[in-house]
Formats: sequence, structure tokens, C-alpha cells
Amino acid sequence: MYSLVIVDDEAVLRDGLALRFPWEKYDFSVKAVFESPRRTLDFFGRDSADALITDIRMPFMSGLELIRNIKRDPRNNTVMCLLSAWRDFSYAQEGMALGVSIIL
Repeated sequence: MYSLVIVDDEAVLRDGLALRFPWEKYDFSVKAVFESPRRTLDFFGRDSADALITDIRMPFMSGLELIRNIKRDPRNNTVMCLLSAWRDFSYAQEGMALGVSIIL
């Protein structure tokens, strides 16, 4: 199974993704769930995951900044996915420039 980290500041979305989506059906297990990008960075400082799904807009640090920080470690090969309800295409463009695999 692949390991997955989910990051979103909104509890309804975070918990919905973590608890209601049938990840096991797609060979994923939710390894960690965070409401804070800073806690996510702490996690990646000591652990890893195969995939990350993060919201783009969160307080104190955006999902784009989170990805940028995680990617500073050249050993990291986590597949990055962005999640956003915002229609601003500049977010998608910046995500693509960072090598994000999926933008939802």
C-alpha cells in the first residue's frame, strides 16, 4: 500500500477526505492528517509518505509554500497533489512549476 498525508485547515474537508473516501480500494492508507502546514513540515522532517494532498489556501502558510519547503529535501520523492475550490489559474500554474502531479 501507498502512504498518504492529508493537509487542510477545514475540518469538514480534512476529515471527509481522510475518513469517508475508500483509500484502501486504491491501495492507499492514510498515514497522517494535519490541519497545519507547520505540523506537516515537522512530520516530513522525521518521516515520509508516498503522496501528499494539500489545500492551497491556508492560514500562515499556503499549500504551495508547504510543497516548496518539503521539496527542499532532495531525498524526498513524495507525489504532491493540490486541492482547492479557488478558480485562480495562477495557483495551478505555480503548482505545475513546482512539479505538482495533480491539481484538484
